[in-house]
Amino acid sequence: VIEDLPVLMRFYAEAAHALQISVQRDEATWRYLFGPSLQTDTGGQTWIVERAGHAPAGYIRAMPVGFGEGLICGEASLLHPDAAAAALSHLVALAREQNRPYVRLNLPRQHSMVTLALARGAHPYSCYGWQIRILEPQAILRKLAPVFEQRIAMSGYAGLNRTVTINLYHTAFTLRFVEGRLVSVAQQRDGQWGDLRLPPQLLPQ
Repeated sequence: VIEDLPVLMRFYAEAAHALQISVQRDEATWRYLFGPSLQTDTGGQTWIVERAGHAPAGYIRAMPVGFGEGLICGEASLLHPDAAAAALSHLVALAREQNRPYVRLNLPRQHSMVTLALARGAHPYSCYGWQIRILEPQAILRKLAPVFEQRIAMSGYAGLNRTVTINLYHTAFTLRFVEGRLVSVAQQRDGQWGDLRLPPQLLPQ
């Protein structure tokens, strides 16, 4: 499979380009996936999908460990419908060989394999929302100043002169507005009552 790295990297780049958020994966990362990663729970097998004449048409990756007892396809390149059908058939056969009760496609909803599986009667699944952690809340609040100011200007609070406190229980942030402009953001170590109280993990949302 190492010899196929250039092809896999090209297919991965094409698939990543079609997504709004993706991870850059260099050759060293691919080598890790085919080496040390196989000894971990997140390791997975990779298959290249071929056209007639053995020309590569894409790839799929399946992971042995994940949510539930099924066979999990956690990654796939962009696939033509015919290639998607062949890949899906391979995964179903593999699941039967391993006595797994189903195949789970952890892929974007618009992927051709997902579309095909749903058309064949597969059950749709719900996904987790993005789990985002803000390391420096004070910095992101400052960064959002133009958004706050625009919303204030378009509201009944235009020209706001007030200090607003966001209480995250263990800490708090005071946003000082002067004539509708955010002039300062200060952090207080001890959470106060505040104008808005949020559990820390809810701040990103």
